[in-house]
Amino acid sequence: MLSWCDKLASVPTAGIALSPHFAVGKLVDSFTPILDPLVDSFRVPRFSFGEQQQGTGFSFSTEDGFVYGADATKLSVGFQHRMKVKLISGAAPVMEMLSNPLPYTKLLPVVSERLVEASQLLPEIANRKLFQAGIVATTSVAIEDVPPGVSRLIQYMGRPWGGELISYNYSIVSEITATDDWKDKCQHTVIKQEDPEKLLTLVFDFHRTFAAPQSSSRQSLKSIVSSCGESALEYFEDLAEGNRFDEHIISATS
Repeated sequence: MLSWCDKLASVPTAGIALSPHFAVGKLVDSFTPILDPLVDSFRVPRFSFGEQQQGTGFSFSTEDGFVYGADATKLSVGFQHRMKVKLISGAAPVMEMLSNPLPYTKLLPVVSERLVEASQLLPEIANRKLFQAGIVATTSVAIEDVPPGVSRLIQYMGRPWGGELISYNYSIVSEITATDDWKDKCQHTVIKQEDPEKLLTLVFDFHRTFAAPQSSSRQSLKSIVSSCGESALEYFEDLAEGNRFDEHIISATS
């Protein structure tokens, strides 16, 4: 069965939060093993750095759509579709897709693997501890195509006004589960611009915070990110089904 994230062409981001280490110069240098192979035979880089670099971090994106971000405490790898204008002899230019538009459930393992591999390049990674891991699903969608659960959420939030909601931008953070070892939370962001031509933006940021610091070894991070990804997908599907916004169920459980 396809995930609703696949059906709506959502794109993933995976990230971790670590104990701090402030070494800006070393941080940039540490990504050399990733950046060096991204230069073609004509010495043209197939990546670009972020326009605004923070004081303790930086970001870069590859031509095939992967976006890396790192600072003194965080590391993330996401995916964004990339296109370029291709000139055609004797005809108008056309847009060429540079990134491979895979489904969300195919892209998530890829960004997760890249995250783990990039983490092992960070300065002093062997001496640092993991505090949090997160998985994000970002979706651009027409209002009539949103999953039932998201539609119910929008209706639920708009009830005080009765009529049609012209535009909105709200974010809700809620605890999903809690164990002795971790707590799972999700930040739900829904944005609709007043321009009717603009698509709705959905950002669901699922993150797991650990009660005790975890190892930052490759094996440990691979297991943690994979487990977090499975839980995030399960929650995203539950959110899409919409039972959390069924007033009869809410009343019965309150």
